[in-house]
Amino acid sequence: MSREWMRHHRLPLTWCVVVLLLVLLALREGVAFWQEQRQWQALAESLAAQPRQPALTLEALHPSAQARHIELVEVQSEDEGWLLRGKVADAQALQGWLQALRDDGAQPLQWGLERDTEGLRFTVRLRP
Repeated sequence: MSREWMRHHRLPLTWCVVVLLLVLLALREGVAFWQEQRQWQALAESLAAQPRQPALTLEALHPSAQARHIELVEVQSEDEGWLLRGKVADAQALQGWLQALRDDGAQPLQWGLERDTEGLRFTVRLRP
């Protein structure tokens, strides 16, 4: 190749190199995105294949409440779940316990809190 030819075709060659680099960059990003999507899909499939944790049981409910200094006075079975009545020192403890129950897969449907002479009394409708 002569210098004259190089001088004459320098700009088109430069653009060809730039386009080639952009295509390689796009290809690399596409492959990385595809691999990431495969990893997420594999993770979802592995989670779906894991056995489900057992639903919250009455045996697990009492220790869970005691660990948060909550006294369960009454537990009644209902159509969809349980009606819980008890005593708690402060509303924060009850709120933390309800969040822990949600984390365990239970669904608090309704709850109430009232103050009496001994402290706070609560009522919770819970679907395990």
